[in-house]
Amino acid sequence: MQIKRLTSIVVDGDNYKYDSRDNCNAIIESESNTLITGCKNTVIPNSVMTIGSGAFSGCTGLTSVTIPNSVTSIDYLAFGESGLKTLIIDDGEQILEMITYVNYYDANPFRNCLIETLYLGRTLTWEGAHSPSRDKTSLVNLNLSNSVTSIGNSAFSGCSGLTSATIPNSMTSIGNSAFSGCTGLISVEIPNSVTTIGESAFSACTGLTSVTIPNSVTSVGASAFSGCTGLTSVTIPNSVTSIEDFTFQNCTGLTSVEIPNSVTKIGQSAFSACTGLNSVTIGSSVISFRRAAFYGCTALKSIYSKIQNPENVTYSETTNANTKIFGGVSFNYCKLYVPVGTLESYQFTYPWNQFLNIIEEGGGGGGTTPVYGDVNGDGVVTSADVTAIYDILLGNN
Repeated sequence: MQIKRLTSIVVDGDNYKYDSRDNCNAIIESESNTLITGCKNTVIPNSVMTIGSGAFSGCTGLTSVTIPNSVTSIDYLAFGESGLKTLIIDDGEQILEMITYVNYYDANPFRNCLIETLYLGRTLTWEGAHSPSRDKTSLVNLNLSNSVTSIGNSAFSGCSGLTSATIPNSMTSIGNSAFSGCTGLISVEIPNSVTTIGESAFSACTGLTSVTIPNSVTSVGASAFSGCTGLTSVTIPNSVTSIEDFTFQNCTGLTSVEIPNSVTKIGQSAFSACTGLNSVTIGSSVISFRRAAFYGCTALKSIYSKIQNPENVTYSETTNANTKIFGGVSFNYCKLYVPVGTLESYQFTYPWNQFLNIIEEGGGGGGTTPVYGDVNGDGVVTSADVTAIYDILLGNN
């Protein structure tokens, strides 16, 4: 039911089936407390439990609405095609259900609404991948209250106008693709209450420059930060035990990373194509490297491995070049620093034995693998070594 031009709605007091309680300018089904028709001047009473399908559909004069905490569900296309710009969902402990998908049809309650400001006072649920706030490129102001305990899958995916997100300390999980494709997002604060960051949660957030993962987080999903090309620093806490597949793939701005001693597995392509990465510290507990973990990290200058027994680690790769764990890394140029007393183990263990310059940390320099062709002794083979050979032949040295 579309009523685009109405400015007021009054139901006769003798009507036994419908009412317009509290002068709300709406039609409410009395028995079910369902608001079935509203207008641009509707104030939703705090006794309404459901906002019916199409209740405000096409109401272009409606620019702002507050959803009271009595509402437990918003039906499909409830505000579809309206002029809504400000949406306030009052604080409450009860989950608010959105009916977003009907018979394989995208029936988002807020379809084609250019919402700019959202106050979210409750945890939302919805069907499938059709988040009510997904792809809202108009959204620039987001405020999440302490009543929200989780952000669902794809909740704000594609909201490219968002520049910041403050996640309250009531939050325990960030869903899959929750902020993926939020290209305008430059900062995010993840509180100590969060334990799980879902797959692709912040993928392709190209404006994001730094992330600190708190020590409450025990699980970071695959591709969680993949494609965050502006990311220059990341802090991984000791609570994380695994770097999953593609977690930081193509984070081209990342220059250094420290993998803590708690991590036991580095997943497939976890840091692949991080072309700006020049220093990596690998914790002592890593027992598994999956294929292409550091593939394409062409700028790597230093690797600090704390692993005591590299021969006992599992290295998963095939004969294909693009599966090599350190594929594309310059084995002449990149220096590998290893614990004292482990030099020989690294020299005889693949893929570490590909590095021509292996140095025992704290070993006084005596544990360096000779770099063949390094005539001038700078640890790498360059055109300067050719010049050094000519000098020797000409008797200039």
